[in-house]
Amino acid sequence: MTPERFQQVDQLMTLALEHAIGERGQFIREACGGDEDLRTEVESLLACHETEDEFLGQTPFELAAQLLADDAERDSASIAWTRNELALGRYEVLEELGVGGMGVVYAAYDPKLGRKVAIKLLHPQASGITSASEGRARLLREAHAMAKLAHPNVIAVHDVGTEGDRVFIVMEHVEGSTLATWLSERARPWREVLSMFVQAGRGLAAAHAAGILHRDFKPENVLVGKDERSRVMDFGLARSAQSPNGSEDAAPGALTFAASGGPPHAVVLGTALTEPGKLLGTPRYMAPEQLIGQPASEKTDQFGFCVALYQGLYGELPFHGDTIDALLNEIKQGKVKSPPKSSAIPAPVRQMVIRGLNFNPADRHASMEALLGSLKTWSSEPKRRRVLHIVATYGIALFVIAAAGLYLRSQRRESSSPSEAVKSLVVLPFLNASANAEMEYLSDGIAETLIDNLSQIPELRVIARNAAFRYKGKDVDLQKLGRELSVSAGLTGRVQQSGDTLVVHANLINLGTGSQIWGEEYNRKAADLLAVETDIARAITDKLRPRLAAEGRRRVTKLSTENPAAHQLYLRGRYLQNKPTFDFDSQTKAVEFFQRAIDLDPNYALAYAGLSDSYLRLGDARAEEAALKALALDDQLTEAHVALGNLRTFKMDWGGAEKELKRAIELNPNYAPAHYFYAKYLRYRGHPEQALAEFTQAVQLDPVSVDYGVGLGSSLCSLGQYDRGIAQIKESSRLEPNDAFPYLGLASCYAQHKMYQDAMDRLQYGMTLDHGGDAMAPLWLGYLAWVHALSGERDRALALVNELKERNRLMDLEAMIALVYDALGDRKLVFEWLEKAIQGRSRMLVALRTVPWSDSVRSDPRYADLIRRIGFPP
Repeated sequence: MTPERFQQVDQLMTLALEHAIGERGQFIREACGGDEDLRTEVESLLACHETEDEFLGQTPFELAAQLLADDAERDSASIAWTRNELALGRYEVLEELGVGGMGVVYAAYDPKLGRKVAIKLLHPQASGITSASEGRARLLREAHAMAKLAHPNVIAVHDVGTEGDRVFIVMEHVEGSTLATWLSERARPWREVLSMFVQAGRGLAAAHAAGILHRDFKPENVLVGKDERSRVMDFGLARSAQSPNGSEDAAPGALTFAASGGPPHAVVLGTALTEPGKLLGTPRYMAPEQLIGQPASEKTDQFGFCVALYQGLYGELPFHGDTIDALLNEIKQGKVKSPPKSSAIPAPVRQMVIRGLNFNPADRHASMEALLGSLKTWSSEPKRRRVLHIVATYGIALFVIAAAGLYLRSQRRESSSPSEAVKSLVVLPFLNASANAEMEYLSDGIAETLIDNLSQIPELRVIARNAAFRYKGKDVDLQKLGRELSVSAGLTGRVQQSGDTLVVHANLINLGTGSQIWGEEYNRKAADLLAVETDIARAITDKLRPRLAAEGRRRVTKLSTENPAAHQLYLRGRYLQNKPTFDFDSQTKAVEFFQRAIDLDPNYALAYAGLSDSYLRLGDARAEEAALKALALDDQLTEAHVALGNLRTFKMDWGGAEKELKRAIELNPNYAPAHYFYAKYLRYRGHPEQALAEFTQAVQLDPVSVDYGVGLGSSLCSLGQYDRGIAQIKESSRLEPNDAFPYLGLASCYAQHKMYQDAMDRLQYGMTLDHGGDAMAPLWLGYLAWVHALSGERDRALALVNELKERNRLMDLEAMIALVYDALGDRKLVFEWLEKAIQGRSRMLVALRTVPWSDSVRSDPRYADLIRRIGFPP
């Protein structure tokens, strides 16, 4: 069942619950039309909802007794399922991974996509399940919850299937162990433990952001992969933070399976929480509101997380009551077990954890995000500071004297020679202080214009827009920001428009000392926006580079148009164009705004450059025409030179591409895209060392660009520096955890390094993140086929190649197919398919020299002939 289908079922169920019980059947029949499968799913969920309301309405005593009875009945029944008894659609069941109160988990193989998966199948005698329809609905609800969460720290759902009366979830397969097993393997440094829990906490926070409560967080419900990434799993008890009928629910709930052993056991209040030879029961991790049957909330998950974290850090649970009522009493009185005296864990860390263990949810942390924000600063080793060494060695008096001298010296240098004090600058997004949120384009646009203008100042490194705008809407510690971005000054500001009045306030701050270098408030008419931007740029230039030559000053304060209305339309276009994720509609609207700006000022070169950028992103052939028009109007527009150079690279007009890209860098050495696209050009040309230098420069200017970081890492791998390359791509992937692109780069690096299983793992995970649909699927299949071929899995590789050949009718995959045949050692078919690529004018041929061909192919005379025929220079 697809996520869209889940959403349809969920929405219909919500609407059905708004009708009286007697009217629901009629509503469902009308809403579902003739779709009987849809009607069955909705009615199953409603049945589960009604049954569960009765289940949740039990007192804790009744509930625990019922769970014990269910466990006893299930244990007496035969549940010896074997592989031969299972037929789960197209999936080939391999082995049992774990069994618990709700289901059984198997390792399986998906022959269609050539990957290993995990399959969760509902128990025939599952705890708390009173009917087949209820069990079906519960498992579907779990899949629904997990499918909403595309996050690296949550197990990914690939599919939901049915086989007869059975419903099963197909999930990401992770080589590794549960967090409980990981903790028990050996004594680990407390920072390592904390770091692993922070990762899992991010998964919980993502669930909360999606409106989902887990309600059963414990170490057994977290997987730690061999990639050292933790993933939250088992959402069997998950519910929306707000239930369909508008009220929250409580769920002491059915205990979930443990991946490494038999089913946990439930306990009646007043009885022992543990029994000899059995696993620790889930009640130990339950928040008090769960134990007494009150509504659950995000802070319920926070409590369970802090119980598990306390156990992970100190090796024992925070509360030790032998019965549930004794446990509740300990929590209420805050009787947390004292840590060992030998513990090296800082007191602030323990205090953060204990705060999450408060009896009253209101006394816990405001959110998981707030808790994680406090914890993550302790999860990595702090850098040693030289000042501490000075204090320890020479004494505090000497340190104070030295510090005072350094301060006075820095103040003198700053006041006498600003150009020496400020070598780098970040322009932060200006604050929109207007009452109208639609004016956001204006505050963003002023900051972007200043980034473009100030980057023209010689020998001043200006941080790229992408990096600066990551701090938008955040309460920024400016001195910390200076250290993060390695910049010495920051420009901040706010914009307020009321009617025809525009108020702009700007401050230039020394990020090392926190002192103000310059500040000004401009109170003008809205039509004077262009003049305000120019005045700010001129004032900062005078402050930072008072001796700047006239030509340099002209470039910094240059106006691209004198028409205020055209400029505002241009800013609206750029605002839409620069949305964080690609949006076809936004790019189309951006084109409209740029065109309207051009209609008002036909000589507005910058608007043509913006038009070219949007056309390029939309794959519109008019991109080149717009770039040429921009340069005809102003041959010093860096953006237009970059757009034209990139277009000519893919046309394999090597001379024209190099000319445009080098001119762009000459005009503005601070423009990160110019270095990035020139680096790609150099890689395609076969100059990996020079490409590496340009990728490095792009990353220095824009350290938060995923594309630039992956380009740098891939370039390192192509030079055989695999460890550095893999580390760089991993670092980039953390910037945008839901971006699939880095995993292609990682898979390629691992494959070239002969780490085939790691390559396969990255491809399988990346496929869960990629939402490109049919357009991107062949690329992933091609990489999968290549890795299978390299690892010696010939049959699987050939099966995927056959599928690629079918898809080749819609997408030029000839070069990819040739690469797979190279890994299979079939040179005849390699050159046969490369010849097809040439005949079909494949767009992938531009990267022919960057492809990791085997030595036998590169040394073949036919390869050199292909290079010559394609048009690569010698």
